Amino acid sequence: IAIQFTTYEILRKAVQSSRQSPQLSTWEHLVLGGVAGGLAGALTMPLDFLKTRMQCGARQPAWALLSGVLREEGWQGLFVGVTPRVTQIAVNSALFFMLFEYAKYVIKPDRSEGDRLLPKVTMKKRDHIWKRLNSQK
Repeated sequence: IAIQFTTYEILRKAVQSSRQSPQLSTWEHLVLGGVAGGLAGALTMPLDFLKTRMQCGARQPAWALLSGVLREEGWQGLFVGVTPRVTQIAVNSALFFMLFEYAKYVIKPDRSEGDRLLPKVTMKKRDHIWKRLNSQK
């Protein structure tokens, strides 16, 4: 998760700084989230591989398992199954960050008008709730 958030924030800030409007569109959040998730999945693949082997009944410590895999299969052995794992994490991360940015947009009413994911009805409800909360203060 830390790798995903860090990568996403770095990519988001890079894209925002390269243009005049800081607002990103929905598809940009999807792409940046997918790239962040895919990178995190690829970087953590060796650890996940070892964890899976240990959960499947390997009766040796992690360092012994690691040295055995490296000796028998080489570095490629630690990345067996990387394509489906990266694909799954990239899709999940893309959807997560898109919805995460939408939630930030809905929760914080003083953001500028930008790309909307849901119809105007959602924004009207949000504004109504914020007015009611502010009148109770």
